[in-house]
Amino acid sequence: MYTLSHCEDNLVKMKGIDVVLYHNEIAVFLIVSDIIIFSIFIIGFNTISRMSKDFVHEFNEKEMSIKNFTVIVSNLGDSFKSYRDETSLKRAIFN
Repeated sequence: MYTLSHCEDNLVKMKGIDVVLYHNEIAVFLIVSDIIIFSIFIIGFNTISRMSKDFVHEFNEKEMSIKNFTVIVSNLGDSFKSYRDETSLKRAIFN
């Protein structure tokens, strides 16, 4: 709206078009179109973001992976007792 206060009320004539506009009318049109375009951009971005989150959630629900199963290993040999942490024990078993 700052632009509107500094616009002069001169007529603008465009070649090839029979429409005569004032500078302040053009300024209002540009400001309103910027607001509309920016609003559409924000709504579109939020819609795409929500759709991608919904897809990831639905994909994870249908996906079968190793995290859905538990493997219980019993009666391991004495050589596996030396491992103190779970990560190194898993590496030794599965390699």
